[in-house]
Amino acid sequence: LLAVTDKGRQLLEERHQRKSCSTARMLAHWPAEDRERFVELLERFVADHERNIANLINECAVPEARTKGEN
Repeated sequence: LLAVTDKGRQLLEERHQRKSCSTARMLAHWPAEDRERFVELLERFVADHERNIANLINECAVPEARTKGEN
């Protein structure tokens, strides 16, 4: 069982803030329409990824199991 400490939460929040600022600077020169389209596609990607994560894990695990002789 793992639990995130207060210090760990703080570190995650700080890193999230840095990433958010970096991404905002990187996209600042994009036209608003492009930023909106990017967010739309990213949200779609994340939703599809979340729906398919179990399949992705299984697909990635199969080749590894075969290399270990666990057919």
